[in-house]
Parts: sequence; structure tokens; C-alpha cells
Amino acid sequence: MDNSRSESLNYILIAFLCFQTVIGYAQKEDSLLNVIKSTNLEFLPTTQRNQDYLETIFKLDQEIRNAVTIVLQQDGLESKAYENIIEKQKEIDRYLFNKMVDYLTIYGHPSAELGEIACFTPLLIFHHVSGTSEDLELKESFFPIFYQAYLKGSLESNSIYFYLFRLHSQIFNREFESELNEENQIEFLIQLLHLQKE
Repeated sequence: MDNSRSESLNYILIAFLCFQTVIGYAQKEDSLLNVIKSTNLEFLPTTQRNQDYLETIFKLDQEIRNAVTIVLQQDGLESKAYENIIEKQKEIDRYLFNKMVDYLTIYGHPSAELGEIACFTPLLIFHHVSGTSEDLELKESFFPIFYQAYLKGSLESNSIYFYLFRLHSQIFNREFESELNEENQIEFLIQLLHLQKE
């Protein structure tokens, strides 16, 4: 077999494997999305069910981001495939945000006993919405829930700081800069953004 034919076969094999990987991610996303859609939020009676639900949301959030990375590497920034996967990511981010608003309204923030991933998931999902005026209002109104979770040890200080940093940049369209230490920056940003703590 000559080199050019061998290279062509290798290229076809690599393209096929990449395609299969993207299909695999799409199947995982759809499967995780179906689990979330089929869960009745009012019937998560046990700690384990709450933890499983939040961890499923976390997995879906990460799977769609993995798929975006793969499509970007495979097809490039200007491709139709990349445009499509970004649209899917936006749809999933919006859906998960709405589900998380519902979850926090019913159950409040998860306690530390549910584990690090479950505790971090609500904040992560709030990070990933674009920041429409309605989103920003919800981020502000839910801040006391996140702040109280931080005080109780369910959220790390760097997580609550990043939430405030991101909220500031979305409201003012510029990054927050300060020489204060992290704890003082948290308190300063709360005052600057006129947020309630409880």
C-alpha cells in the first residue's frame, strides 16, 4: 500500500473516531438530560436523592462543555458543527439554570453532607448563564442563599468570591480589580453591588 493511500485511511479512521466520540457525548448528554427532565423536584425525599440529582446536573454541565471542546478541536471555531454545539450548550445552560432556580426555591442550598460536587453545582449553574437583566435579578435575589451556605461551610470562599466577581463584571461590563485580600473583597463586593446577606 502506498504512503498516500495509507495516510488517507489514517485520516478517515481518525475522523471516524472523532465523530464517534462526539456522538458518544451527545448520547451521554441526552441520557443525563432525560434523567433531569423525568425527576419530579417535589419528590426528592432523601439526602441521597438530592445528591444524585445535583450530581447529574453537574455531569450534564461538564459533558456539554467537553463536547464543545472536542468539536472546536475537530472542526474549528468557524464551523457549522461548532455553531450548533454552542447553541446546544446555551439551551442546556438555560434549562439547567431554570431547574436550579426551582430546586433552590424548594430546598434551599445543599448542606455540606451532600458532598463537594452537590454543594458547588448550584453556583456553577448560576455562573453559566449569560447575564440577561432577568438573570442578573435572579443572581442578586439568590445571593443570600449562597452567602449563608458560605458562612455554614457548604461553599468555599473562592467560590463565593468568583460568584461576586462574575456578577460585578456582568453588571458593569468590566472586571473587578482590588488589592484587598479575598475575604475583604467579598465584603466589599457585597456592599458595592448592594446585595442582601440573608
